[in-house]
Amino acid sequence: MLYRSDDNLEHGAISFIENNTDVILFSAYLKLEALKRLNNSGNIKQIVVRWGIEDLCKKVSDIDLYHYCLKNNIVLYRNTRIHLKTFWNNNKSILFGSANITNKGIGEKGAFNFELNGVINDISFDDQ
Repeated sequence: MLYRSDDNLEHGAISFIENNTDVILFSAYLKLEALKRLNNSGNIKQIVVRWGIEDLCKKVSDIDLYHYCLKNNIVLYRNTRIHLKTFWNNNKSILFGSANITNKGIGEKGAFNFELNGVINDISFDDQ
């Protein structure tokens, strides 16, 4: 299944998260407003974000994510080398593609970027 901006991308991400109880999110850029829309189920348990100094200064990522993670028992990691945009169910399925977790990245309405994500349900042990 392919998920496209201006069509079904946000809904596809919400569905993936709701249907998996232990989701790890990797996103170079992450805006809290977009994350909250996706994580109504509370199934995101870990987040890995890039959080370079420049990212925070330019406000392409929200530092308030830290407080959201504390409040919601989400483990937060920082890795300045990632450019991933992936939801992983901590098993064999991933939803991945080009969309950051921002209104422009994952959004379906308004000023969105053209993004494409897809699901693979049988990733290899090496890929995990």
